[in-house]
Amino acid sequence: MFAVITIFTLLWSLWLVWFATKSLFHLITASKRQHRLPVHHSSSRLGTIQIRELRVPLEYHEAFEVCRDVLRFIPGATLDRSSRDEGQIEASVGMTWRAWGARVRYELIPLEEEGTYVRLTIKPRFGATAFDFGQSLDFIETLVAAIERRCARFLDTDLKPSPAALPPAS
Repeated sequence: MFAVITIFTLLWSLWLVWFATKSLFHLITASKRQHRLPVHHSSSRLGTIQIRELRVPLEYHEAFEVCRDVLRFIPGATLDRSSRDEGQIEASVGMTWRAWGARVRYELIPLEEEGTYVRLTIKPRFGATAFDFGQSLDFIETLVAAIERRCARFLDTDLKPSPAALPPAS
């Protein structure tokens, strides 16, 4: 019995070291990622709440559909609420082996000039979550990359978004 407990403890310790190393590597390399759209990071990359603000070179209704569609890239994401009139999309992600789940929220605002302002927020499902092993960062980077891929046809033409600063967060 002692041998089984020792082997289990050793394997669990090795997994924990591997997972911590992988998570740390991901957090270090996340700051080196390049975005094709102007992206403003409104939160620390080490926090559990991740916020990104970006200007999408799509009309409001197209940007709304793109934001709703890219949720499929997050495993286990379910659409909770979608209101085109209010410009809000809310989804939730179930519990994974990394965290207790997350809430995804898009806020879309049509801009007077060409494009749409998108504010993407990912929070843990439980407010008392101290760390989520980079799950929120993974989710937000996945969603931003998916939106950028959907906007790639505009980024290679003359319809590039202006490099002006994004509107301030409200």
